[in-house]
Amino acid sequence: GNVVYGLPLAYYNLGDSKRVMVNGASVIESEMVLDIWSVSFTAYYKIDRPDSNYLLLGGGAGVYFGTITWDHKVFGSDSDSKWTIGWQTGLEYHWVWGNVDVYTGLTSRFAEILKFKVHSDEKSNMIAGLTGLNLNVGAGYRF
Repeated sequence: GNVVYGLPLAYYNLGDSKRVMVNGASVIESEMVLDIWSVSFTAYYKIDRPDSNYLLLGGGAGVYFGTITWDHKVFGSDSDSKWTIGWQTGLEYHWVWGNVDVYTGLTSRFAEILKFKVHSDEKSNMIAGLTGLNLNVGAGYRF
């Protein structure tokens, strides 16, 4: 039929965040790194075109596993790992030439991990995630 299912596995290493605070002669630096793995289930409706190209519309839910590491020059290093459930919707347009498939897509995703705890003994103090709009481009070969 026209329903396409997927089970994508993805890894995101989000850009390092570096902060520098200068107080007189003192310089304090801290750096953060966020790594996220995701497994999601997606279902798309396929709209075929007469020239073998096609459009996919749909989305799904996923499980996101994140680790945040905070390296602080005064307090030392600390990290925490958590998981959450998120959702995504999107559309992709595919150009097909024989067995070669080239596509571009737009994905809206909500996946926020609310309970990271780094350099804190009492409560969660960090929120991180992949919420936003993403543009993607890719190519594949069909066997």
